[in-house]
Amino acid sequence: MLAANRLFMSLAGLEAPIAVTGGFYDKLVHASLFFACGFFSTAGRILTHRGWPSYALVLLGFAALTEFMQGAIPGRTASIGDFLADTTGASIGALAACKLLKRVSQST
Repeated sequence: MLAANRLFMSLAGLEAPIAVTGGFYDKLVHASLFFACGFFSTAGRILTHRGWPSYALVLLGFAALTEFMQGAIPGRTASIGDFLADTTGASIGALAACKLLKRVSQST
């Protein structure tokens, strides 16, 4: 995932360092990683006819858990901003998968 994120950042001309510690780039990293999780998990759930709403809730719970756990790690802090970036990325990824699969199914 980190390699994919670094590739995206370099292609977008953003060239963020590996250790991003705050600001816009930090939120972009969070959102892009959770976008990928939301997109691929939703696409997989739809393609296997298992539905997606319950899995979207799992991703939101995972975003909350990762932020909560960071509060217990020395040198790390929990952040509402990171949680919002995570949930926004996962939500947009899930919606993008739904739209793309709907468009593909209509064209066939």
